[in-house]
Amino acid sequence: MRHSIPIVVTLIAVLSFFHKSYYPFLFGRYSFKYLIFLMMMVIGSITAWKVALNKERYARLCSRVRRIPLFPAIITGGCFVVLLAVFLEDTQEFMGFITPNITVFGIFIVGILTLAMSSLSGKKVFTEASNHALMMVSILISFCFVEIGLRYKAYRDDSKLLSSLDNTVNKPRFGESVPFGRMIRLSSNPRVIYELIPDLSVVFLGQPVTTNSRGFRGKEVTVDKTGRIIRLLGIGDSVMFGWGVRDDEAYLTVLSNMLNETHPQFSWEVVNTAVPGYNTVMEVETLKEKGLAYHPDVVLVDFVINDLDLPNFIRKKENYFTLRKSFLRQFVAKLSQADPLPEGLTHAPFDVRGGHFENKPENVPDEYSHMVGKDAFRQAMEELKALGEEHGFIVIVLSHWDLPVFVKTMCQELGFGSIEVLPVWERYVFEHRVVDPTSAWQLSNSDPHPTALGHRVIAKAIFDHLTDQKIIQRLKSKKR
Repeated sequence: MRHSIPIVVTLIAVLSFFHKSYYPFLFGRYSFKYLIFLMMMVIGSITAWKVALNKERYARLCSRVRRIPLFPAIITGGCFVVLLAVFLEDTQEFMGFITPNITVFGIFIVGILTLAMSSLSGKKVFTEASNHALMMVSILISFCFVEIGLRYKAYRDDSKLLSSLDNTVNKPRFGESVPFGRMIRLSSNPRVIYELIPDLSVVFLGQPVTTNSRGFRGKEVTVDKTGRIIRLLGIGDSVMFGWGVRDDEAYLTVLSNMLNETHPQFSWEVVNTAVPGYNTVMEVETLKEKGLAYHPDVVLVDFVINDLDLPNFIRKKENYFTLRKSFLRQFVAKLSQADPLPEGLTHAPFDVRGGHFENKPENVPDEYSHMVGKDAFRQAMEELKALGEEHGFIVIVLSHWDLPVFVKTMCQELGFGSIEVLPVWERYVFEHRVVDPTSAWQLSNSDPHPTALGHRVIAKAIFDHLTDQKIIQRLKSKKR
């Protein structure tokens, strides 16, 4: 019997390194909880073998286990559990971690006590256990004071945030290489959530990125508009923004150059309001808040399937009295975060199974339920139609690949033009004998955003649509 225990414990420990389905912990490999599990199993294995290989030691263990000082042990174990919870996501997750694995925790605790007792005489056990319990309580109290202090700091910082948005951003230096989180700031408009920092000149993904005084990518465009200017305004996310390409390679800029070369009697301007991570509701809100001032003649909507989802980031809404998470853990995680977010923002809830940000109204915070799903998308498109009729601009919806059936149907119902770039790309591949279409189209195997060539093809698809549907002719006639 005593030899079977170490064999089983050791087998579980070995299997845990290779096959996580063989042990009861339902969490990802290489996580903090996985590390805890390995530590427990190693300690348990050492203890089990040390005891089982010696009859006298095994008998001594049984007698000492019966004499374990229960009250100090419970206090020590309880404090340990609370401190451990600080470094996990929240209390609910921690209890879900503890409950189905109580047996393994029992092995761990017995192993720790046995190792401690094997080096102590019977008289010292209670004293030493009490000392350890007192130490754990003292540490726990210290953590509680730090936790309270960090909660007060979070409350004070958040109270000042919205009153001084411009001062909360650590603007990158000229030419600095930055992650995307350093290029955005919290927006004062809760429906926009976040926006690009104005007047940037940085390097992002190895490419130069600039923003103008309005926080739009590309060169400055004056709001004033003379009779010879025809203006196209784009609303979209990372594709239209030009993720991974230079300013002059983004397809709206390429389109502007095409139009100015072929129709030089007019000045064709583009305004690129796209921001990575936006959904359609945010895009239309950006048009209302900033874009309408430019009096666009055409509004281009770049549809991507994640336009039905939450944006990449949402406003951070703290409950300073919650016991479901630790502000200390949040503070430590922020110090080690590779892509720090601006104050006031946090990552949106993610649907792990679907591989995208949440898009079901019932699964998102209440204040964002109106922004996700097909109903929210339709409402935004209907609002866009009303804006087009009021301000006299043409709406064209495009996809850098192909449009879902429900989007094409909606475009027909609302009278919007629609463009699918996939047929244009397939024709380009055939005519130019492209050997590896995938590599030519997307930045890398792990990044499907279009390359500079892809952006040129998208611009050509829009140009052809404007020509074939005689939109260019109508715009020019309107300006004469």
